[in-house]
Amino acid sequence: MKLVSAIKNGESISETLSLLEKEVNNKLKDEYGVIKNMYADMDVGVEKSSIRTILLISEEDDAEKYVVGVNARGINEEQSLHNAVELANKKLRGVRGKIVGYYHNSVSTLPLVQGRCYTTMIFAINEEHPGNVLPVPAKRRRERLRVAIELLGGDPQVVNISRVAKAFSVSRDVIYNDLGKIGLQREASTTQNSNGPRFG
Repeated sequence: MKLVSAIKNGESISETLSLLEKEVNNKLKDEYGVIKNMYADMDVGVEKSSIRTILLISEEDDAEKYVVGVNARGINEEQSLHNAVELANKKLRGVRGKIVGYYHNSVSTLPLVQGRCYTTMIFAINEEHPGNVLPVPAKRRRERLRVAIELLGGDPQVVNISRVAKAFSVSRDVIYNDLGKIGLQREASTTQNSNGPRFG
């Protein structure tokens, strides 16, 4: 398990949310793992707003992961919530995955400015792709390989290179190269022993 966090300040909630979304997603794109949970909080003042988030990342699996934020205004909380839901539905349309964390807050303006309420929503999402639809970037593939070998006791000899290569849609040579890049060595097998084929 590990944590990814961010805090952003801005002159408006929309600006702050946009900055936070960009920073968190930049951090998440190279992180191995899936989001297990999300905490978020916000403060709104007359001249600035602040939004904080902490995401708990589990290394049990890996997926594309990101946060989506929306902020909408209305004349009251009911209308701002309705508008935020409409925006969220547009942003989430077509997403294949699970929402694994959610934050919601509605803020009314000071009595000096009547009839304004803002609703902010943040969603933490783990994408799901059927099969091997998308190629896995080398950095993420190597991290998956490293974690798998750690789970198998740290011995690269127990890994079936052919099956790993097939799972990632790459050649065996690529996997041998990946092992070298993560500091593990394994001899490529080009012969068969007397007991039958050597798998690896």
